[in-house]
Amino acid sequence: MKEQALFCDGTASYVSPPEPAENERVTLRFRTAKGDVDSVRLVTRVGGYEMELEDTRGGFDYYTISWRLNEERFHYCFEIRSGEEVCFYNRCGVSKEVVEFYDFVIAPGFSTPDWAKGAVMYQIYTDRFYNGDKSNDVESNEYFYIGGYSRKVTDWNKYPDTMGVREFYGGDLKGVMDKLDYLQELGVEVLYFNPLFVSPSNHKYDIQDYDYIDPHYGVILEDGGEVLPEGVTDNSKASKYQKRTTDRRNLEASNQLFIRLVEELHRRGMKIILDGVFNHCGSFNKWMDRERIYEAQDDYAKGAYVSPDSPYRSYFRFYKEDPDNWPYNHNYDGWWGHDTLPKLNYEDSVKLENYILYIGRKWVSPPYNVDGWRLDVAADLGRSNEYNHQFWKKFRTAVKDANPDALILAEHYGDPSEWLRGDEWDTVMNNSMFYGYGNLLLVYLMLIILLKVFASSATNGGGGCGGIFAPSLYLGCIAGFVFSHFSNDFAFSAYLPEKNFALMGMAGVMSGVMHAPLTGVFLIAELTGGYDLFLPLMIVSVSSYLTIIAFEPHSIYSMRLAKKGQLLTHHKDKAVLTLMKMENVVEKDFVVVHPEMDLGELVKAIAASHRNVFPVTDKKTGELLGIVLLDDIRNIMFRQELYHRFTVNKLMTSAPAKIFDTDGMEQVMQTFDDTKAWNLPVVDEEGRYQGFVSKSKIFNSYRQVLVHFSED
Repeated sequence: MKEQALFCDGTASYVSPPEPAENERVTLRFRTAKGDVDSVRLVTRVGGYEMELEDTRGGFDYYTISWRLNEERFHYCFEIRSGEEVCFYNRCGVSKEVVEFYDFVIAPGFSTPDWAKGAVMYQIYTDRFYNGDKSNDVESNEYFYIGGYSRKVTDWNKYPDTMGVREFYGGDLKGVMDKLDYLQELGVEVLYFNPLFVSPSNHKYDIQDYDYIDPHYGVILEDGGEVLPEGVTDNSKASKYQKRTTDRRNLEASNQLFIRLVEELHRRGMKIILDGVFNHCGSFNKWMDRERIYEAQDDYAKGAYVSPDSPYRSYFRFYKEDPDNWPYNHNYDGWWGHDTLPKLNYEDSVKLENYILYIGRKWVSPPYNVDGWRLDVAADLGRSNEYNHQFWKKFRTAVKDANPDALILAEHYGDPSEWLRGDEWDTVMNNSMFYGYGNLLLVYLMLIILLKVFASSATNGGGGCGGIFAPSLYLGCIAGFVFSHFSNDFAFSAYLPEKNFALMGMAGVMSGVMHAPLTGVFLIAELTGGYDLFLPLMIVSVSSYLTIIAFEPHSIYSMRLAKKGQLLTHHKDKAVLTLMKMENVVEKDFVVVHPEMDLGELVKAIAASHRNVFPVTDKKTGELLGIVLLDDIRNIMFRQELYHRFTVNKLMTSAPAKIFDTDGMEQVMQTFDDTKAWNLPVVDEEGRYQGFVSKSKIFNSYRQVLVHFSED
């Protein structure tokens, strides 16, 4: 049986219609190699059913069966027989047995908006897109957040800082509107915006107010107040930020600008999706008000951080609920422990649940008319899967009732099948292409290891700035994971914890490449926040270091210098020679003569020179042919009758040795020792004369460098 020819992917080519209604009849198809199998059967939860050979084309046979659905989800796979050979085909491909978890599934009545199928989507991180309105830019020191002040970036080409959530480049909705022609020219059909609601960060996943577009992205009609002076970190005094983000006129004007943006997109036939962050909010949020932005404002109710009587008290879980902990109760549940991201407490607050459902309806309804939601980490909304499924069913009902053509796109990792049953999400993003194909993932990671080594080597060898530190950690992590995963999959040894081996791989590669075992040990220990792996890290790092020095005594940072003979060592003489450069000791005041010159012309050259050596070069190419020594012609240089009888070609001799202008000073000194010469000519790689180097010049330079080197 040709298993590689077996195929079905549950798409429109193999399920017709692809999104059937309840109680509708569908046609299911399956592909095999032409004439290769005896039978294909549809296997359901209630039995197996023979499929008919419908068509043969392009070297393949196509088997079909008609099936009437009901209101329930329909699970199926295929059984293929060829002689005595039997196999099954499901979502993960060929299997030797029925694995119900991987069955194909049809959800009757479930459909996704037609406009989203195959649409070209463009994600916009608004602050970094384009600054269309400089009047709404965040000011430096406008507020204090996560250990620092907000910063206005004036150089658009500046690289963001490591902790750059407080850096603002000025991108806004007006900038997006200014670039719609450009986006359309790219073929963009859907704009997906990272969060746009009021928020203190540039990414805006820490939402302050779900009801309004941030005026820093929108419109600031009413400005005023002061930025925070240096040293003041109390945001209750950040009057400028408070004015900009809480004044209703700014908020309403920003929403109106957003309405105009949506209208223009729809006029162009484009769609828009908003990012919904509903699992947590931000410490600036008006419901919590940890930063006391709203505390003194009469138009807003007190936040749960400020008062135990806050109408938003149930929106959050407080670990210490005694009234004595207020005002300013710090003891609340944060998203993954982050107090700047208060976790929303859905299970204990019907009021919160209803409000978020209202937000879901609001933005897909007139006058905003957004075309869908992208849901941030949607499966982690509440504290249990049971509640999350209940909520998203309600959310889908609320959104689809307001806008039946709205898309519900969820961020999800892993198998999304339990969420895609037709009553929660429409589709997912971030579902790995390797899901269900673990071996393919391992092959991919192994290729990364090989290709990353070549890429880093080529980059650094070519003089690029690819770096060593991060690639070493990256490769080590993948190598450790692949090794342990392979070992576990094939039972080569006892179970190896993959996370731990990934960390040890990082330490091992860093220790070997950088010749820094202690750095590898302590860095990884610090990254993990503990020292449970200290002993294994030491073993791996030391083993890696001892292995590499047997083959390469120099680290990657000093290897190139060592090969050039330029590596400084503890030997002062060698160090001084390393510091000396050839171009500083070459003497160029030697008179050059040519082989066709006669003795008379040579005597004139001697008279004009204060040297006893004369390089002979080819007049056209400059190639060094030999030298003329004054001592060799001293006995004939005053006999005028010989001036026209002898030429330089007959008087010149070969140089004892030639020094190339690329030679290191150690090599030069070795050449002087071997030849016992006092002066030696210097040539380039093509043999062209460059000058002479003398022992006296080298010794003088050596003394000067040695004095400087000793003083240092």
